[in-house]
Amino acid sequence: MINFSHLQLKQSTLNELKKLQINFAFQPIYDLETEEIIAYEALMRPDGGTPLELIDRYEANHQLRIIELATFFGATMAYYERGYQEKLCVNSFPSEVFRPEEAKVYFDYFPNDVNKRLVVEMLEYPRFSPLNWHLKQMQIKKKGIEVALDDFGTGYNDYSSLSLIDPDYIKIDRCMISDININPKKQEVFSKIINMARSLNIKVLAEGVETKEEYNYLRTSGAGLAQGYYLGRPA
Repeated sequence: MINFSHLQLKQSTLNELKKLQINFAFQPIYDLETEEIIAYEALMRPDGGTPLELIDRYEANHQLRIIELATFFGATMAYYERGYQEKLCVNSFPSEVFRPEEAKVYFDYFPNDVNKRLVVEMLEYPRFSPLNWHLKQMQIKKKGIEVALDDFGTGYNDYSSLSLIDPDYIKIDRCMISDININPKKQEVFSKIINMARSLNIKVLAEGVETKEEYNYLRTSGAGLAQGYYLGRPA
């Protein structure tokens, strides 16, 4: 389990973080052209429940910021402990933002190149806060950190989010990828997304690739990146 006690955060924040019993699994993300791993997505694994159950509980108590802090600090600790060299994708709530002193602790604690490795994945739930996103965006852009829209086409992460968030990546939700090799309607929609992304200089990542047939189709579709059980399970 991740230990947060040594971080130079406010004691009240540390007290809340200590209540969390969490660890992280990492799922590889592949470049479809080179077939090499170019990143890992950090996935929270709470003890005694699911991530969604934990998020729902903390949202109900207006404490999502604690989950945001735990995700960034915990995932990055686990990433460096494993010795990964590829990019690190960390999930982030569109409603939450680090306080300035917390951001300073984060960037002071980790190696100087963490900003070059980090990709902030904006989740499609639970809600979007334009003000907090603006504050978060300033923190991110100042450090040159890349941004991804997670599960594009679901929740708040739709076409209107592209101008608000200005992502470097869009991750196409699994519901679009499942059986895409035999579904002409999905193929047509996917092709339109690819063309739109190219025009905006946005990289496309296909999520939830679970079969060889889906993978083979995606390799010829123009999608640059992919992840899913067929390529590698979270470990």
